[in-house]
Amino acid sequence: MSGYMTRHTADRKGSRSIVLGLAAALLFVATAAALAACHGDPGRQDTSSRQAKIIAHRGANKFAPENTIPAIEAAIEMGLDYVEIDVRTTRDRRMVLMHDSTVDDTTDGTGRVRDLTAAQIEILDAGAWFSPEFAGTEVPFLEAALEMMRGRIGAYVDVKDALPAALAEALRDAGMLEDSVIYDDPIMQLAIQWIEPGARVMPEVGPSRLYFDLQRILLDPDVVAVSWGNPTRAFIDEIHSHGIEVFMDVLGEMDDPDGMRAALALGVDALQTDHPDVLLEVMEMWE
Repeated sequence: MSGYMTRHTADRKGSRSIVLGLAAALLFVATAAALAACHGDPGRQDTSSRQAKIIAHRGANKFAPENTIPAIEAAIEMGLDYVEIDVRTTRDRRMVLMHDSTVDDTTDGTGRVRDLTAAQIEILDAGAWFSPEFAGTEVPFLEAALEMMRGRIGAYVDVKDALPAALAEALRDAGMLEDSVIYDDPIMQLAIQWIEPGARVMPEVGPSRLYFDLQRILLDPDVVAVSWGNPTRAFIDEIHSHGIEVFMDVLGEMDDPDGMRAALALGVDALQTDHPDVLLEVMEMWE
């Protein structure tokens, strides 16, 4: 874990229910070891010497279809730190990896995820659209994805449509609570913390000191997300002064060597990218 991150002390844990109760009011008022052995994988690589952790957006999606087991496996083989996965819920309340609200663009099926059953999604081909090599790739269930990630790579969970209790249970049962961050709206994050105090929620913070302080009071996070619209080195340093890590996206037009170098210069703790291979090269040349 980063040197910036601190663990909750016993007295903070003891007062957590009071803080979260007050925080809820303020908010509404204010607005994978066994599997790794099967693969012959030695486990997570030591990446502590890197300038920042690397997050593979939807898995290593340049090399395998997004949000699939092959994309996660590719990120692990590259020695990355986190895989960003998008989670949605089927009609019969099974959680699957899918970015869009429908299965239309990344499978051979049609329809909204929340209108389809797990059995209907299980038979879809989620790889042929990417390459014939990946024909027959299945849409992963969250439990299976977490199982194969445990002990090998962290999970950056982007919650698109999932019940807080179900998500917390899945992370807990998979032994992935400490190796996951949960990105969602504050109300959902607050609910997840009520259900599972050990969950690492990751709120998005802006440049406003008032908003940042509110998020700290509400959620007491040990990691936050920032976007290109707001970060300065002074703001990042201010966040760090509270013992909080900073994760940042360099997606879209900033997802190139220049954007990556600019983000690294801010001193952030992790970068999410569609081009982890490029970011690895940038870090190798970083001085």
